[in-house]
Amino acid sequence: MKINYQPLIIALGFSLTFAQCQIAIASDLSRSQIYAKSRKITVLIAGSNSRFGSGVIVKKEGNVYTVVTNTHVINYKNVKHEVVTYNNQRYPINLKNIKTIPGFDLASVQFLSQNNYETATLGDSSNIGIPIVFKDYMVYSAGFIRSLSSNKPTYNFLLGKVLENTSEQQYKPQFHDEGYDLSHTSQIRDGMSGGPILNIKGELVGINGRVIYRGKFKELYKSLGIPINTIKTHLLPDTPTITTSKALGCSKNIFVNVANVCITYPSTSSSLSSF
Repeated sequence: MKINYQPLIIALGFSLTFAQCQIAIASDLSRSQIYAKSRKITVLIAGSNSRFGSGVIVKKEGNVYTVVTNTHVINYKNVKHEVVTYNNQRYPINLKNIKTIPGFDLASVQFLSQNNYETATLGDSSNIGIPIVFKDYMVYSAGFIRSLSSNKPTYNFLLGKVLENTSEQQYKPQFHDEGYDLSHTSQIRDGMSGGPILNIKGELVGINGRVIYRGKFKELYKSLGIPINTIKTHLLPDTPTITTSKALGCSKNIFVNVANVCITYPSTSSSLSSF
């Protein structure tokens, strides 16, 4: 069964379109600059059960750092987790200081450090993938994957383009639930859940967490992320006083991921995995 997606088209005047493009070009960063920035803000979230995911440092208050990730990355009982920063420093995560948001695959964790770590610059995801001019909006994805040679986490950095942003759509395509409104072409792999999606200015515009496969051979169809505006609205305002809430478990037709091994394929030609 083919999944049909309703296109959202907004007509723009030429002068407005040209002005927006000029602004974007003026502040673009090079690929190497964005790579360097992403490496500093992206962390490995390692579990004592040998499973891992990724996260993004989004806030610093004194010596308290806040990291945004997916709920399914840290949704384990009796498992100790650590944040591992770019300089290979390891910091324990207290499970009692994890915040999750019901209905969204979003979580925040905190760690303490006297080191001065860079935090992500939060962008605006409202214009990504909506007007025609942004249909080929380029984004970078980062996170950790398991090395085939050493079987250890290794950093991965990818370029892709936005396919769709369904944040404002009342009727969403299949699998665009739990906040997953941003789809793009990057080849997201196991372990990259919670890792950043950055625009060409180096701003954080979302976090990754799912991929959709389709066809007989489960070919990658598209990757899904949660837009930064959703994260800012539902998760970040409360970061200074994080409280414990119940984590999301595996829901219908959803998870095959590195942090929570629940395998359920939908009865269609397309299937979805969370990493």
